Amino acid sequence: MRAVVFDLLSALVDSWTLWDHIAGSKELGRKWRGSYLELTYGVGRYRPYEDLVIEAATRINLPSQWGTGLIARWGELKAWPEVPTVLNQLQGRVKLGVVTNC
Repeated sequence: MRAVVFDLLSALVDSWTLWDHIAGSKELGRKWRGSYLELTYGVGRYRPYEDLVIEAATRINLPSQWGTGLIARWGELKAWPEVPTVLNQLQGRVKLGVVTNC
């Protein structure tokens, strides 16, 4: 293995918990996040993350303010607990990369 690439908002940062919290439940948060992922995978040309989050909410009849609320609370995101250990074990052994659309 020569390199490992991580998705920022799924593999390194626990963004799921914030989506769930803003939505008021895990079930609704995951439905909203699923809508966002469908949009993201099918978007083609780049579109800003914020736009996709808001559109994902309105697409499933949720308030667009949830999207702006998510962005406003971005500073609350935290790394998954095991991330420092995993990255430290890989550091210097392989090239590390991070990908994101936000």
